[in-house]
Amino acid sequence: MNKVVLDANIYVKLFKKEADSQQAMALIHKLVREGVTIIEPSVVVNETITTCEFNKQEIGEVCDFFRAMIDSNIRFVEIDSDLIKETLTITQQGHIKSGFPTFNDSLYQAIAIREDALFITADRRHYQKAKQHSNIAMLSDLSL
Repeated sequence: MNKVVLDANIYVKLFKKEADSQQAMALIHKLVREGVTIIEPSVVVNETITTCEFNKQEIGEVCDFFRAMIDSNIRFVEIDSDLIKETLTITQQGHIKSGFPTFNDSLYQAIAIREDALFITADRRHYQKAKQHSNIAMLSDLSL
């Protein structure tokens, strides 16, 4: 694994204690230690901070974390026409009963496909809806 895209829910787990927060922390430490390139849509910072604000968490910590990551191994990508097209393709391939992947969640996966990176999420619902596409793994399935 030399490139990854992390779902915003992985970052939120660093600041909001959940059952798999330790696993999220271990993943981030491993990626930084091993110099793995983390590729993210630029909206990940806003999405993470907004979620933490909603959860009544101190956002200064979140801002400090992303500033440190910018000086480390994170690379942000902007949304362009091709990325919108790939994201839309993912959102349209679901099932009427189980639902369709959201555009927001699919954006991360589309970046992973484009960059030949692994998309890591803790969102089982998105995983179930979009696992037929390549480049996706559940945080809980990783051995760290």
